[in-house]
Amino acid sequence: MSVQLVTSPADLRDIVPAWDVLARHSLEPNVFYESWMLLAALEQFSTGQVAVLLVWQDPSHTRLLGLVPLMQAHSYYKCPACHWSNWVYTNCPLGTPLIHRDYAETALLGVFEWLGETGATVFSLQNVAVDGAFFQCVETLRRDHALLLDVPQQWAHSLQHHFSPVAAVKSQTLWPGEVLQLEQWIREFTQLEQSGWKGWRQTSSAYPPQQQAFVEEVMRAGALYGQLMMVRLTLHEELIALSLHLTGAEQGIFTLQAAYNAAYADVISLTATPDTTSRQIATLHLSTRHRFSKPLMHTVRVAKSVYRYCTSSHH
Repeated sequence: MSVQLVTSPADLRDIVPAWDVLARHSLEPNVFYESWMLLAALEQFSTGQVAVLLVWQDPSHTRLLGLVPLMQAHSYYKCPACHWSNWVYTNCPLGTPLIHRDYAETALLGVFEWLGETGATVFSLQNVAVDGAFFQCVETLRRDHALLLDVPQQWAHSLQHHFSPVAAVKSQTLWPGEVLQLEQWIREFTQLEQSGWKGWRQTSSAYPPQQQAFVEEVMRAGALYGQLMMVRLTLHEELIALSLHLTGAEQGIFTLQAAYNAAYADVISLTATPDTTSRQIATLHLSTRHRFSKPLMHTVRVAKSVYRYCTSSHH
């Protein structure tokens, strides 16, 4: 096994074929960490502080077993520490690393051993589904190595949204693999997005240019990979809504964004509904082999408990 920390996007582009194979064999699908998606995010949102950890089967890099984008902080809950965490960018609701399903424990152990070599005190994983196979793999690592695992809170999050049928509203879908009218769909989406009304979020501000550029790049890259799906709604031939969905390399479908015509807010409110299937998402904090790791996490646990007790007693 060989572990490699890559800081240059150019070096990451060199391993895209192995990366794409990993995405097709991942323990859990996560389109937000697939090559075409993460490279676009690094280009638009990274400030040079993001690195990508690669776990290879051997030093000759014949097979990629794991991939996780990382950021380093120098504190953990304001306590001085070498604190590594996965990187979740704007529009990234899921932070589950890409781990090969046939080598899941080996890949995760490679990450853990690398953390020990770097002197990491705590490792955090943001926006991870705790109702899936990856979390079970983390639990196995915790038991086998007597680690501490903190899961402060969980929340339900729908990773897919859909439109409910409404009389007189027509629906049209751009299916994965269809690219002939892609530029027209992108133009329509951009025009609706810039009009500035958000249906599911109920906000009135359009995304900034940097984020809009990211979304357009993702649409084109996703179409080339055959993983882009878009749904448009029209009412009396007038475009009222457009949603953008991404399919995983092997399985899964994720809603990235939706744009709406502000003039039809009442109609859209009836059609835009979250998918009934949601995932339990959480941030995980895992101890390392560092001698101060467990004492630090225990201290933070106690401090948080005291804080909750004091604040609740005042109410």
